[in-house]
Parts: sequence; C-alpha cells; structure tokens
Amino acid sequence: MLEVLFENGIVNEYTQKMILGVALILKRNSKDKIKSLKELNNLVNTEVLTSVEYLGETRIVKIINELLRNEEKDLVNVIIKEAEVKSVFNMETPKTEAEIMDYLLNIKDGADILDLYSGEGKIEEVLLKNHKNIKVDGFELNDGALEIAKLKMYALKNDSVQYFKKDILLDNIEKKYQYAVADIPFISRFDKEVQKKLEKACIDLNIKLSGRISITWITIIKILSSLKSNGRAVITTMKGSLFNTLDREIRKELVESGYIEAIIDLPLKIVPYTNTEISLIVLNKSKSNKNIKFVDLKECSLMNGKINIIDLEKAKKIISNESIKVDLKKIRDNNYSLNYNVYIGNVKIENGIELGKISWDIFRGYQITSAEINKMLVENEEEMNYKILEISNINDEGVISSELKMINSGERNLDRYLLRDGDIVISARGDKIKKCLMHIGYDERIIANGSINVIRVDQNRLNPLYLKTFFDSEKGNIALNNIKSGVTIPSINVGELQKMIVPCPSMEEQRKIVDKIEVKLEIIQSTAKRLEELKKELKSMADLI
Repeated sequence: MLEVLFENGIVNEYTQKMILGVALILKRNSKDKIKSLKELNNLVNTEVLTSVEYLGETRIVKIINELLRNEEKDLVNVIIKEAEVKSVFNMETPKTEAEIMDYLLNIKDGADILDLYSGEGKIEEVLLKNHKNIKVDGFELNDGALEIAKLKMYALKNDSVQYFKKDILLDNIEKKYQYAVADIPFISRFDKEVQKKLEKACIDLNIKLSGRISITWITIIKILSSLKSNGRAVITTMKGSLFNTLDREIRKELVESGYIEAIIDLPLKIVPYTNTEISLIVLNKSKSNKNIKFVDLKECSLMNGKINIIDLEKAKKIISNESIKVDLKKIRDNNYSLNYNVYIGNVKIENGIELGKISWDIFRGYQITSAEINKMLVENEEEMNYKILEISNINDEGVISSELKMINSGERNLDRYLLRDGDIVISARGDKIKKCLMHIGYDERIIANGSINVIRVDQNRLNPLYLKTFFDSEKGNIALNNIKSGVTIPSINVGELQKMIVPCPSMEEQRKIVDKIEVKLEIIQSTAKRLEELKKELKSMADLI
C-alpha cells in the first residue's frame, strides 16, 4: 500500500497519512472509485482536503483509486502503524514508552484522562487498548499532529477521545481529571508570560515559585492544578531537569509538598533522534509521598528493526521488585537532586571540603567564536603567540588527542587564560563531561577557550592527579552531574564548581594513592606503545604477501 504512495513520489509521512485517511473515509462511505476531488467535499473535512490538494487533482485521484482497491482493515493498519524511522519533527510517542507510562498510572476503567502535548495520539492508542470506558482529552498545538491523531481515532472507530488545539503553557485547563500524561517536547524556550500564568496555580497548590524554571516543572504545575485531589500523573523529562541548579527551588517545593511519587530512568535512545537521557516523573496529588521511589530501566532495551524499544516484561519486574525508596531527609541532604545515581550505593565523600577553598583559581576559558579563531589562525610557531585548547581536542579518556590550533591574537593580551602544569580542565557544557590533567612545558603558551573550565588547585593541599582521579570515579561523576544547570544543553558554571565538595585527606594519604595510580598509568602507556609497535609489525608482514 505504501508502495503506491512512494511510487507516486509521496514520501512525507504526514501527507501519506492524510491520503490514506481520505481513502478510508471513502471506503467507509461505500466509494470504490472517484472521478474528481469534488466528490470529497461533503465527506472529508477541510484540513485533510487542504493537506492533499496541492498534489494536483489528476495525481491525487489516481492514487486514491489505487488505494481503494485495498480492504478497509488494511487501510486502518497502515494508518495506525508506528513509524519505523523517526525524526525530530515526528510527534509520536514511542509505543513502549507509552505502555510504561500507562503501567505506572494504574488507571481504573471509566476514568477521565488528560493528555498534554498529545502529538499524534500514540498514548491514546495504548490507553484504549488497555482500558474500558475511559474518556481522554488530548491537547496539542501542532495542526499536523492534531489531524493525524484525529485520523487515527477515526480509523479505530473511537469517539471517547477528544482532541483540542491548545497552548497548554498559556491556556487555562478548566476541567479536573483523575489521571494525566504528558510526553514533553524537547524545547527550552517559551514566552516570558508563561510563568506569570502559573501564579494562581502555585497559590492553589501551596507552593512558591521563585525565578525561572524549565518546561518540565511548568508542565508539572499545570498538571497538578488540573488533577482531582487524589489524581495521578506521569510525564517525560530530559534528565537534566532532575538535578540542575535552575530547577532546584521548584524541586524542593514539590518534594516537600509530597507531590512526587517516583522517578524512572528510561533506556537510552528510546527516542531515536537524540542521545539525551529521558526519565519519567510520577506525580500524586494526594500529597502522601513521604519518600520517593527510584527505578533504573536503562538495561531494559531491545532492538526492534531500526528502533530501540523497552523490554516491557523486564521493565515491569524491575519497577515492582528492584526499585529503591529514598526518604525526604536524604533528598534534602543532596540538595533536592532527583538523580537516581545519587542514591545508589554509598556516595558519602570522606574528608570533604569545598573545592574553592583549596584552589588558587577556578575560571572559565576565553570566550571566543570559531569565526574569531579563524581570523587569528597562523601556520607556524614563529608567528603564533598562543595555542588554543578546545574541548574537541580532548578524547573520552581525558587525553589531548588532536593538534591544537595556533593563533596570533595581535595586541589582545590573553595571558589571563594561560594554562599551567597541573591544571585540570573540564568541559563547561554538554551531556558528556570531559576531564584532562594538563602537562605543560616551561615555554608552552596554551590558553583554554570558553568551552572549558579550568581548576588550579593549591598543590600543597590537594594533588591534581588525586582530584582528576576523583572526577573520573563514580562518586565524582555523580557530584559533577549534580552541579549541572540547564536542560537542553547542560552546563557547569564556575560558581557551582567552587562550592562542590571533594575529598581532601592528608597529603601523605593522597601521595600513597597517587603513587599507585602513576604505576598503573605507566603500564597503560607502555602497553599502548607496545600495541602500536605490534600493529606496525603486523602491517609489515601483511605487505609481504
């Protein structure tokens, strides 16, 4: 069936769905063939008709007549089929993600359910499959997604789902629901008027709103204000919202109010077009949550063709049997971080002290654009006055693995950003945190650019290699993740680094540990060198064949 569309040059998924919808409508109205588009006027709504008219009458009539040769059930199956290849523009929630959201809600038959950002209606398909006599209201701003969702409900012959075009960040939601779901879109910008609209909701919920917050927590406030007194909800979020500094105060308010029931970490790449980590937040408006349940589903992934999906049976067993409960005191002690990794194992830092108190300096590299760098580039060392270190020069093992660019800054003095031997550089933004211990020669002039934070410790109190090893440890990575701010592009700012707690035992104890680390590093380096030699020898042997 789709072959007919592809053969006629219809590759856009939205247009495909609309054409299939037209064919289904005609089929259900006992039409086996049409001669002109005029025959559609009283059967097909204006939005659907407009979406296909641009193809031209002759072409569209030909395609529809070919599709009408199929059985009604086959047309339905293609319309509701999940896309095999997704893009950032696809607005369909992955099916297994929707299944987990439904499982967490434990919906009772006959319930009223709210779906914010309803997209193309995948959650409704799952809800209708799993429950009887439910009523669902879906709110979506995107016209294309709305039409596809409505078409799916028509294909399924279901009138218990109603879709509305609504900007849920700005528009009011009058009705109260027993359950709510929200697959939040990956956006970080919204109208500044949005937070003003939340003031009444915050008063009703008895929570304070101080400063700007991310879309995750705006949505949560909207949902809680739309739930009945004992209502439940589950939403998706980018994981950064669970521990960044931007949202710390609103997390505190909602945790202390008892609204947050559980945090569920999903497997990676469930949404194929992004590597961003995604979690679920389970909410309960009864305010009865004296602890929060944390669940890690990262190992519950399966490959299904080109799509990464959740192993539902395995995930449900983990949710039931392998979750951990964390009391509010422990969450307070961890600055209201809702990062699962903080609460597994022992993350207490012995002999802890603020990094800023044992550092000579912590600073951000020189803010310079690629265009500015290109203007300063020189080709030989005689012309340069600086080399510039960018985060892309550092590999995942914390080693500088590519040549540094040479620049001549002219009259611009950048000595403030010069790196010294023993400095630790750490990425200032991005999901992945890169770290590198710098080894700088006496006459080397290397500056860090703005993608890098530089930590210059007091080496009489803290050994740089000891600190770098801590950063590479599980505890260190948790500590660094906990001071990230931002959501779409997480970042680590200098102020948070200064307040970060790091271990600082006696120099004698540090020296004992560092001696062992250096031995291991020497073995790794010599092994790597020998491996390269063996590769060259093997290549030489191959060349003789």
